Amino acid sequence: EQILPDSKVLSFEEMSLTLAKDRSHPYTVETILTVPAGSTTKFSIQFDPLMLRWNEYPPDAHHGRSIPSGIVTFRDDGQVVRLYTDSPLVYLPTPDFSMPFNVLCLVSTVIAIVYGSLFSLTTKDLVCIKETEVKKGLLLQLINAIRGLVKKDRSA
Repeated sequence: EQILPDSKVLSFEEMSLTLAKDRSHPYTVETILTVPAGSTTKFSIQFDPLMLRWNEYPPDAHHGRSIPSGIVTFRDDGQVVRLYTDSPLVYLPTPDFSMPFNVLCLVSTVIAIVYGSLFSLTTKDLVCIKETEVKKGLLLQLINAIRGLVKKDRSA
């Protein structure tokens, strides 16, 4: 039963309800009722939303999902008139789709560092060089010159 704003009770003459099956077919509600002229009727149904699988999201997941419109059929003097309601847009909870990308980048970086290090260790020839054969860079030469000057000042 539905209660109208002017406190009249409206009874369903006939009602059929087809329950939804996940990812197969939606709810279907069909009712036959007589609505007095000049009145307003409101119909609502509660449901538990189903989380979508990752591959069921549309390309623009933040746009939402369009729900098919309702059909209201009137019989007036033997003539059938159908009205279609607006198709509502329902905003769905959207997961963070950037997380798999971030994980992929992090794992790829770690693998590249490990592989690069192992490849470098296994392909390079390790050769021992005497300390006298090592060429000293400009910075080392400058540091040794400063050390030499400091040692001369201390000994003098």
